Amino acid sequence: MRTVALVIPWYGQGTGGAELAAQELAEHCCRRGYRVEVLTTCCRSPYDDWSSNALAAGREILNGVAVHRFPVAPRDADAYHAVNYKFIHHLPVSREECTRYMENNINSHELMAFISREQERYWFVFTPFPFGTSYWGHTIAPRVSFLMPHLHDEPLAHTENIREMFHRVRGVLFNTPVDQALAERLFGLPRERGGVMGGGVETEGWAMAERWRARHRLGDPFVLYVGKKQAAKNVDMLVEYFVEYKRRYGGPLKLVLLGPEGMALSEAARRYVLDIGATSKEERDDAYAASSVFCQPSCNESFSRVLMEAWLAGKPALVHEGCEVTSWHCRQSNGGLYFHDARMFAACLEYYLQHPREAEMIGAQGREYVLRNYHYDGLWRVSGLFRVAGE
Repeated sequence: MRTVALVIPWYGQGTGGAELAAQELAEHCCRRGYRVEVLTTCCRSPYDDWSSNALAAGREILNGVAVHRFPVAPRDADAYHAVNYKFIHHLPVSREECTRYMENNINSHELMAFISREQERYWFVFTPFPFGTSYWGHTIAPRVSFLMPHLHDEPLAHTENIREMFHRVRGVLFNTPVDQALAERLFGLPRERGGVMGGGVETEGWAMAERWRARHRLGDPFVLYVGKKQAAKNVDMLVEYFVEYKRRYGGPLKLVLLGPEGMALSEAARRYVLDIGATSKEERDDAYAASSVFCQPSCNESFSRVLMEAWLAGKPALVHEGCEVTSWHCRQSNGGLYFHDARMFAACLEYYLQHPREAEMIGAQGREYVLRNYHYDGLWRVSGLFRVAGE
């Protein structure tokens, strides 16, 4: 019987949502006796230099999971960013430029050699799709390779290079029917080539709202955002809309931003916005518990685990209507409202604040949705890696 190898650029603390999802999936599978290992690089996180080996190469056991780390390859960061600029600004990108982008993405020659050498022992699951470890790794042994893409509608996904990637692998594992439908629309991927494995979130733990409030000396109600503070996540827009809301409505409501790296705030924004860096899971859970509303402004989501975490805390959600996945979650759960401009954003916030009973009910419906669909225990996604592989 083959072992499943999750192949991912970064693994461990301080990584992003896709990496945390892979870590939790690997740990849950191993606890249930499935043979799952992780192949990753020696780069610490997405926020570090992708050509820097901050972690030691070799094999280690982390929370019961065998993790193999390989040194990263040298790269031309300028060449990468030249093409990335085109993606960010929605400019045309040729096949050759996309190939150059992937050549200077994060990768590891030693990891690729391991995949080639050990392809008779493993099923390889490459995640997420935009990185060099997935792009180059799947070409080595496509017969035993799967994608867990965390797909959303972004410029890179519209390239011929990525279309070929989705068709070349043995199968594709999606988070929701929404991203599967997106792959069918973008790539003409036959339905039988993919399956909805779903996402999973931890449902246990104790959160203390007052502990968080005392630590940050914040007694006012607040809207919470958790995640990367990047333009691609619409965080600048969230701050802008919130400042406009405060000018119009006033009141004690604040906006709290949790996540790695800081962001430049205007003088007006600093009066209403508390920007906090990366935090522990405990502190993040406390923040969910202390918040009044959770906002996910990003349109680039394939699952949004932070939305699920907020719902587990019973908080009503506010998401961008332009994100097919998060607005789909809200419609399925009746756990949130969605907006498309500043006026609608303000109207949704006012509704929650002026109707606390209804807001509480909406948050409770979100919690029930997560418990019913996305906790690990009793869900087939824990063994889904093996079923799709035919084991």
